[in-house]
Amino acid sequence: MPRRSRLHVPSGIYYIILYSNPGRHIFSHAGDYGTFERFLASAVASCRASVHAFAWQSDTAHLVVQITDSPVGRFIQRLTSQYARCVHKQRGGSGHLFKQRYRAVLIDPDAYLARLIRYLHRLPPTEGALDSIEPNRLTSHSAYLGMTRIPWLTKAPALTEKAYDELMKTPPDPDDAMLFERGAKWDSRVLVTKSDLAILLARPYVPENRGTMDQVIDEISLKMGLEREAVMSKSRHRKLALARALVAWHSIERNIGTLADVARKLHRDPSTLFVGMKRYRELRPELFSK
Repeated sequence: MPRRSRLHVPSGIYYIILYSNPGRHIFSHAGDYGTFERFLASAVASCRASVHAFAWQSDTAHLVVQITDSPVGRFIQRLTSQYARCVHKQRGGSGHLFKQRYRAVLIDPDAYLARLIRYLHRLPPTEGALDSIEPNRLTSHSAYLGMTRIPWLTKAPALTEKAYDELMKTPPDPDDAMLFERGAKWDSRVLVTKSDLAILLARPYVPENRGTMDQVIDEISLKMGLEREAVMSKSRHRKLALARALVAWHSIERNIGTLADVARKLHRDPSTLFVGMKRYRELRPELFSK
């Protein structure tokens, strides 16, 4: 029987599981986590996606991802191909690091998102050579508690720190593993009702209007007492670099544009902007708030 095609629902939230090929691991060195997350951040920016939760194990990567108009497959292909090439270049390997068939289950966020996040955050940590890695490093648990800030993670809006704390105190459902990894009985690709799925598949994608990038540039320039022309210039002055990092962060947070979009607008390199956002969010966290 042929495999069923992937479901593309614009603005849909998917539970994604990436598997390594037999005899291989997605994460086999401590530095692999940072490398994987760097390519994940790039895929999030280029595909206008949002990651709501994650959990890393040695041979699987679990993600809760909300897409926009780019299909899940494009997001996954970008992430896995870039990461695999990097790993092979570092270690001299070849071939497929990931299984070609990943799991992508479309979920009803009202019914399952909080429950799914709790499930991921209770998955057992990776075993073996990487036992020395701090367990909180392997999931988005600490970010939901407010202990860490991950630039590419978008926490579920309904899960405030208090709500999340209460959620994690509730015992997990013993059927969670079967539910989330197998999907609905009538269609393993989804955890939504048949009627809701029909509505979702028929609904056109309408981007949310949250202003324009020009408005963000003008807003940041005004707040920082800078001329717009200076922010758009080639100057590498520290205050201008901070302004550009703020423009990038606010544009992404408001879903106005991706990191790549901001880079084109400001005539900068995307990786330079990403490093700038990370650096200045640590140095000036009070500036990076909605």
